[in-house]
Amino acid sequence: MAANARGPVQLRIGSDSFDITVTLSYTGNLPNLPDARPGLDLVEEQSFVSGLTGYLSGLHADRIERSAKGEECEIKLLFRL
Repeated sequence: MAANARGPVQLRIGSDSFDITVTLSYTGNLPNLPDARPGLDLVEEQSFVSGLTGYLSGLHADRIERSAKGEECEIKLLFRL
């Protein structure tokens, strides 16, 4: 199921010395998301074809948390520095 946000999406970004947290809040439904960063082998294999190893490696959150209360959804992405 694809995410379907109805109305605005609120974006909050926070950081400390070790992590950056990005939180998206919206009304709608939750998308199907991977639970964690794909394995390095998979990223290297996929990016070998496109030549984007460094770029793809940096796009995946270290941890993803999803929650929904009715139609109020929240997705939290944690990036470790």
